[in-house]
Amino acid sequence: MEAAQADQESAQASLNDVRVSLVAEVAKDYVEVRSFQIRLDIARTNLARQSETSELTLLRAKAGARCTCCREKARRGNGPRRGGRSRAVPVLQAFPARRAAGLNPIDALRYE
Repeated sequence: MEAAQADQESAQASLNDVRVSLVAEVAKDYVEVRSFQIRLDIARTNLARQSETSELTLLRAKAGARCTCCREKARRGNGPRRGGRSRAVPVLQAFPARRAAGLNPIDALRYE
């Protein structure tokens, strides 16, 4: 009888451990997803601002801005974005699929 009671208490303790682990994992994943959503919003905002800056720079160059750096920036497309796209946006958008496939989304940011 005492052995059965001890087994039941042990099983209950194991169940509680599993619940705690599950809640911790869900909380960690939630924070990770929210973090990537925020990073994606920031990347989109940065891309929009870079595009605006590029357009203004091009307008200045067309209007005859005297500084050669304005003309050069307009010709190059103003910096790190090429073809009107930032690399960060598609990488961050791919986060849910990479996570579902069991891949580390952080590696995508480092190596892609």
